Amino acid sequence: GFVLGFATAAWLLRWFGLTQGEFADAIGVSRQTVNRWKMTGTGPAPDSAEAGWLALLAEIRVIASRTWESPQEFRRWMRTPLPILNMQRPIDFFKPGSLAMVVDLVRAEAGGGYS
Repeated sequence: GFVLGFATAAWLLRWFGLTQGEFADAIGVSRQTVNRWKMTGTGPAPDSAEAGWLALLAEIRVIASRTWESPQEFRRWMRTPLPILNMQRPIDFFKPGSLAMVVDLVRAEAGGGYS
């Protein structure tokens, strides 16, 4: 399992420049759950779906940090409408059902692909 306390979740939230609401949406929990993790210093159960989505966010971060010059450049890309997404933004797909597609998109960018 992927063991995560809130410190790791908070670090990812900051790295991506997400609001607490965007972060909660990305891993499929309520803002109240993120708040509870924050207050108790905990995170999702290691074998939960939420921990899996957090692992995908961590994977996106690793690829993005090798591909973009800075987190700020990646954040700008995340919020830019892309033709491959019918002019939607990658951040619009930060939801459990489509996060894997964002991983593929970031991998394609890393390989010089898409936009």
